[in-house]
Amino acid sequence: MPSRKWHLDKCDNNLKAYIFLRDNTPNFLDWKVVMLFYAALHDVDAFLDLLTIPHYLKHPKRHEVRNKLVARHLSQVAYEYVGLYHFSKWARYKESPVITQDYVDLSFSLFSAMHSFLTLP
Repeated sequence: MPSRKWHLDKCDNNLKAYIFLRDNTPNFLDWKVVMLFYAALHDVDAFLDLLTIPHYLKHPKRHEVRNKLVARHLSQVAYEYVGLYHFSKWARYKESPVITQDYVDLSFSLFSAMHSFLTLP
């Protein structure tokens, strides 16, 4: 199973990729949203690693399981995480171009609020 540090490094890597695209191109709006979601996912998994829960739940393989864990153990950021989850799903699977810069900006706001909470000392 991946370690907490591995998840934190993956979060950081996804965030850096998002920042690189944000600062260098107005394109790839869908990928910007997806990168923010996966940064959030790894933030969540790093937090789950700290909990006293069965080991197999600390690194869920399915989004539905993680979403339930977030609702149960991270209710303070459940709104932000679920929002990012849905935006990412739309970005990955919707046929029409539904992702606009407004979605990217909102995704960044959701990620930032969640990340700030999860990285409190």
